Amino acid sequence: PRARDCYQTLLDLVKTSTLLKKAGDRFFKGHGLTQSQFNVLMVLKYDAPAGCTQSDLSRLMLVNRADISGLVRRMLKQALVARADAPRDERAWAIRLSRLGTATLEKVEPLYYAKVRAVMAAHTDRDNRMFSELLKRTQEGLHKHAL
Repeated sequence: PRARDCYQTLLDLVKTSTLLKKAGDRFFKGHGLTQSQFNVLMVLKYDAPAGCTQSDLSRLMLVNRADISGLVRRMLKQALVARADAPRDERAWAIRLSRLGTATLEKVEPLYYAKVRAVMAAHTDRDNRMFSELLKRTQEGLHKHAL
């Protein structure tokens, strides 16, 4: 029974993840973005406001370098991000929010948080903290015993 319970929990997690991905795709498409583009804008705003290299961005987002290169290239064409010389590495570019990226984030971020609050409305703050803790433990288990 325990193995079956663990399996069912994992299936529920995968199903929830898939539903979140689909809902996110629809939401961001309605704002002319992808989830990955939104995540880049959020990372640049909150984790690297002075900008960062594509390598640092890749590490912060848990995305491989090849994927981040294409993503950044598309975002540069859309003027959502800008690039400048990286202060620590003259061979690299620093990627930072552009004016349009900042304006886009100022418009979309509050709408996104409103959707998140609506989705999570059935949960108390205590529920959310407990859920976060359980997910962290699951992530640790994945790091130790990758499937």
